[in-house]
Amino acid sequence: MQPIYPLLFDTPIFFKGFRGSVNDDNNYLKMGKVFIITGSSQGIGREIAWQLAQKGAYVVLNGRNTKKLEETLHSFQNAQFNACAISGDVPNPNDCEKIISYGLNEYGRIDYLINNAGISAELSPLELLSPDVFKKVIDINVLGSVNMTITALPHIQKQKGGNLFISSLAGIYGLPKAAAYSTSKMALTALAESLKLELGSSGLYIGIAYLAFVENDKRKVVLNKDGKLISQPKFSFSKAKPVDEVASEIINMIENRIFKNHFSLVGKIFYFMKRLSPWLLEKIMLMINKNR
Repeated sequence: MQPIYPLLFDTPIFFKGFRGSVNDDNNYLKMGKVFIITGSSQGIGREIAWQLAQKGAYVVLNGRNTKKLEETLHSFQNAQFNACAISGDVPNPNDCEKIISYGLNEYGRIDYLINNAGISAELSPLELLSPDVFKKVIDINVLGSVNMTITALPHIQKQKGGNLFISSLAGIYGLPKAAAYSTSKMALTALAESLKLELGSSGLYIGIAYLAFVENDKRKVVLNKDGKLISQPKFSFSKAKPVDEVASEIINMIENRIFKNHFSLVGKIFYFMKRLSPWLLEKIMLMINKNR
């Protein structure tokens, strides 16, 4: 991995999410906070980084594809944003250490980590799924977040910053024909809840965002059932939300230190049905699976 220089038990509060301690300074993102956003060479990660940089934050971009990362960084530099970039694969603990070290060398501190890097697999019955696909999804979505969090924690604790995990509807209720992805996103819920209990009293912000259907970058790829990368299939059963709107909501979540936030009506319905009427939610999911 080479740096690119300088290319380089919660109660719902109205549907808005679950709050941690609220930072009294509503403009704190404009005070030169340093953010590392994994998987930020494209898609939602890139848009989060872009909007943070617009607010005056310093952003460390990251991705596995060096070419995409260079292109993204150039666009940030052309906009005169404070940004740098480093390639790296988050399932690799050594890469994670290099990413964190690079951010420290460039900006002197790290305030926030946004664990956005992830991958999904095409819909497939579990028995047709290669075990290697399951492993790859867990390695990137779970171990990648774990590795980055472990490495970054001492630094963001020092700054009383925060750590945000990007999850999805699959982190609320297991989706049919998406066993690997659902497993990985539910694991992030356990990780976030555990960290909140461990570190919440220290002033460190922990959050998890449950995204629904977001407009995807045309270059986004997923794993097919055999473990090969293919273009992300288009979903026709739900209208995708514009990526800039989702990114803005995520940043608002960080600013208000909201612990859990469900980013769509579907997500909110999933959450409350699972708790109030799980049998009905299961029946609905069985109907969806039957019609696929």
